[in-house]
Amino acid sequence: MDDHDSKLRDREAGNLTARRASGGPVALARQPFFLGINDPVGLNPAGAQFDSHVFTIFRPWLALHGDDDVVSKAHRSITRGAEVFNTKPITIAGVGGLNNQTFSNGVFVGDPLPGTCSKCHDSPNAGNHSVKAPLDIGLTDPSVAAYLPVYTLRNIATGQTVETTDPGRAMKTGKWANRFHIGLTPQERVDLIAFLRSL
Repeated sequence: MDDHDSKLRDREAGNLTARRASGGPVALARQPFFLGINDPVGLNPAGAQFDSHVFTIFRPWLALHGDDDVVSKAHRSITRGAEVFNTKPITIAGVGGLNNQTFSNGVFVGDPLPGTCSKCHDSPNAGNHSVKAPLDIGLTDPSVAAYLPVYTLRNIATGQTVETTDPGRAMKTGKWANRFHIGLTPQERVDLIAFLRSL
């Protein structure tokens, strides 16, 4: 099996294009994309409204019912995981670079902000952000990555300090531009992992 074939198959779900699904690299390569596509804060140059249903490649599997074989169960789990990604309400708060920012088009993003995973991972069926957006979602918090060196940064204007394991773009820009709890149930967690592994 070459690398291309392995990307078309999931260990439990099998072929990611079965039953009219469109997983795998070929469908992704054909997915329309432009900078700002499906942007949630009005940076879409086409002016289209944001659609939280970012992942639709496994939507045909939503109609599957009844079959209890391993593959059908995996298809349903992947589909439920995509729905968690697309629709599970979360409160986005304290995200440096997003909350309490006014963007160049005049859109103000408050704190907290209701959203979903797809609010930031907005490129259709790819899940990356469609515009450059250096956001602090808490992954560099020393409590998360205690094995890394910790940098203490101080805002010269306000005196505020922050500890981080990765100063990121701040080292280049000098700008002072974080975390939220999604509250997944055990089943949602299993399904979301199944979905993410299928990508």
